[in-house]
Amino acid sequence: MNKKERILITLSLAILGGYLFYRQGSGVNKLIFTVMSAVIVIYLNWGKRIGLLSLALLPAFLSSVFIVWYPQLLTQIIWLLSILVMWSSMVSARYPIVTFLQGVVSIFESPFSILKKNELDKIPKESTGNRNGIIYVVTAIIVLIFIALYINSNPVFSALFSKIDLSFIKFGFILTVVGLFLLFYGLVKVNINKNIQKLNSIGSYVIKTELSKRDEQEFIIARLSIWIIGAILFVANIGDLIIIFTGKLPEGMTYSEYVHQGFYTLLFTLSLAIGLVIYFFRGQLNFHEKLKFIKSASLFWISQNLLLALITAYKNLLYVQVYGLTYKRIAVFLGLLCILIGLVLSIKKLQKPFTNWFYFNKLSVYAFVCFLLISFIPMDRIITKYNLTYSKTIDIDYLLSLSKPNLELVYDLVKENEDQYSRYLPIVERKISDLNVQSKECTWQSWNFYIDRYKRIPK
Repeated sequence: MNKKERILITLSLAILGGYLFYRQGSGVNKLIFTVMSAVIVIYLNWGKRIGLLSLALLPAFLSSVFIVWYPQLLTQIIWLLSILVMWSSMVSARYPIVTFLQGVVSIFESPFSILKKNELDKIPKESTGNRNGIIYVVTAIIVLIFIALYINSNPVFSALFSKIDLSFIKFGFILTVVGLFLLFYGLVKVNINKNIQKLNSIGSYVIKTELSKRDEQEFIIARLSIWIIGAILFVANIGDLIIIFTGKLPEGMTYSEYVHQGFYTLLFTLSLAIGLVIYFFRGQLNFHEKLKFIKSASLFWISQNLLLALITAYKNLLYVQVYGLTYKRIAVFLGLLCILIGLVLSIKKLQKPFTNWFYFNKLSVYAFVCFLLISFIPMDRIITKYNLTYSKTIDIDYLLSLSKPNLELVYDLVKENEDQYSRYLPIVERKISDLNVQSKECTWQSWNFYIDRYKRIPK
């Protein structure tokens, strides 16, 4: 792909993105942009790794389809990451993290790469028009950016500028197009960073060498510490299991204190357990003559941490049953899920001498897939329905603070219990009315099923 073709594709994407996203919400615009991006990516990679490329296109497509149905924040974040993954997939790399990093770095280098001497030199000298065209476009971009900044920062300049009738020019739209152009210029053809590319040379398996004195010392530390902390954790887990099955708490402790006390310390402890395993087994301990002894200790300890993670999840579930479901409590479940994935991968690391770099790549891929699948769950709806149906204490203020709750359900509850929730009735009615107006004013670019259904809800 030559320079001229790269600029043409990038400018087309930027104009399309500006038209779809400028002053628009999330909806069908993201699906259209995803499909058009996918077509361009396939075109640029026709005949190259189409099977692998389709896996990179799938997350962006699925998340954009979900956004058309229910545009929640988590799905939109995953969509942005998926778009970056889709474009970065054009880089041939051994490890997923390398591909992703190349895309991120290329985006940041994009504004500077346009002005690189070697980039401009790629244009034939006889093509003076193309060369001058690039110079004029870059100059215009810089001038427009600074004009917009001066208007916002200097009231005198803003007043003078407002006297000029430029109503036919939408500077916000132009800045959106410029921003997207700079972003996608670094993705349409990813600029390979040699330092990041060197990460591909890291092996997937630890290479066996002679054990050093330090390795022997680490073996002794690992052997003693893992068995000891494994035994301590075993006792702690037994104590928790007894309380869970009998329901008898230690004297002076309330159930709330038992469930909530030291919660985040437990999460940190589980993360530290993973860190300790991958630290000890990062090198030559994988080939120690007494490996079986330390591997047994590590497996025992990891199994105890798996049990601790499940106990912690159960405690969080008890807390949810009493105090309701919130994003914070969902985040705890998600954190525990990632920790469980890390612990399972740690067991695999004990079976084969994977390098930590290979481990982190596997962990990042599995974590991304998990969050992708979770992003297809309408969290706000689930929180609202659960709290109204099962929670012993209903926090109406929290439900109304959610970005997209089931307002009809909240309205029904408030209406049926008007004596108890009378102060919330005008708030809920106003929110529904606002969504009704928003749905009527919604343009086709930001149309989605969630906002459209409020057209049928009376004020």
